[in-house]
Amino acid sequence: MRNETLTSLNLEDNHLQAEGAKHMAEALLVNKTLTNINLADNCICLGGEMSGLLALCETLKINSSLRELNLRDNNLGPIGAAHVADALKSNSSLRELNLLKNFIVDESQLKQAARTELKLQL
Repeated sequence: MRNETLTSLNLEDNHLQAEGAKHMAEALLVNKTLTNINLADNCICLGGEMSGLLALCETLKINSSLRELNLRDNNLGPIGAAHVADALKSNSSLRELNLLKNFIVDESQLKQAARTELKLQL
């Protein structure tokens, strides 16, 4: 069954971890209606596991429908921030990105990758 009506999805604090993030990335490859996703506080990079974030970042590079993404408090750290910055270089649809509480020490990479119309919360 394909979603043709759902535009917003709030999965905050569901402990999705890396595996759940990978499934979300797969769904975003075919979904063209979701414009807002809240994945805050889901331990996506728990223990330094980056596979879920990498899948999301690869999807962000080609997804053109998503406008708002909340990844607050997912333990991204500097390595995760670099992956997100790389994805931002290819994404032109995202308008808001929340990366608060992710242990991002150096914000310069993300700020350089972000377009002026992207509201970036660090």
